[in-house]
Amino acid sequence: MKIVLFSSGSLSLRIIPYIYEISPEFVLVTKVDKPQGRGMKIKPNIVKQEVSRLPTKIKIYEFSSLKRIESEIERENYEKLVGELKNTDIAISCDIGLIIPKELIDLPGIFINIHPSLLPLYRGPSPIQYALLNGDKLTGITICLLSEEIDKGDIILQSVLEIDEDSNYETLKQQLSELALITLKRFIKLYSEKKLSYLKQDETKATYTKKIKDTILDFSKGVEYLHNQIRAFYPNGYIMTDINGSIKRLKILKTRISRSINLSLSKKGIFLFSKDRLFLDLQGDYGMIEVLELQVEGKKVIDSRAFINGYLK
Repeated sequence: MKIVLFSSGSLSLRIIPYIYEISPEFVLVTKVDKPQGRGMKIKPNIVKQEVSRLPTKIKIYEFSSLKRIESEIERENYEKLVGELKNTDIAISCDIGLIIPKELIDLPGIFINIHPSLLPLYRGPSPIQYALLNGDKLTGITICLLSEEIDKGDIILQSVLEIDEDSNYETLKQQLSELALITLKRFIKLYSEKKLSYLKQDETKATYTKKIKDTILDFSKGVEYLHNQIRAFYPNGYIMTDINGSIKRLKILKTRISRSINLSLSKKGIFLFSKDRLFLDLQGDYGMIEVLELQVEGKKVIDSRAFINGYLK
């Protein structure tokens, strides 16, 4: 069985060893290396790092785009990829971050998409964040046929996951990565037994997500939404506020909603605080956001007590 995996992101991390197990000469298609981290050094993406740990070397094709091939190297790689896909049993798109053109979709025996939502809900690039933003109790993994229109292909399998009230983007994505492996194993079994079935998506229930470009926190929509933003944007949800006389970016990493507070609280800027508890002041909204972990720009992650002692007192 020959497999080509299209992936650049962490959702595929758990399925990579399994794909290698059933297809040791599988091919990876991924995004080109980009500057990362504080020093903005060019580093391989997390999928390439995972593939490099496999016992044998895997063939990798890298692209900045699959729709607009501009460099000579990428053009040569594209032509080679076409040849690979013509002889591929299963192509898999999972957290790729690139638009795959129809001429590639039509080449392998079957081209599937592993998507982290219960389609047709949350089509598009940010399904995990939107599930958290909306305070959903359930999400899941959908395996469907890859389609030219984003996430509209016929559904083959779905697996449901309960969203824990403490889940954030990072922890929920890890759980969905585990579920992707379980669901892919079910797909491979059905594929091998020639028992695949397909269900058209109900377009009347379709919802769409957009790419989240800015993770600044919005205080105007109440405590529930603010708490959900912090979970969805983790670890990048932030506010701009006065820190010891200068405006800095302050990341809010972990919070909980407190409905009744029997404390005498001091106020400084947007913060209400006691000796060891810290809250965001939402100006009279029912309930309060208690801050448990946060990070001042350029500093390490700290808890609320350390922030109170270091910046508020």
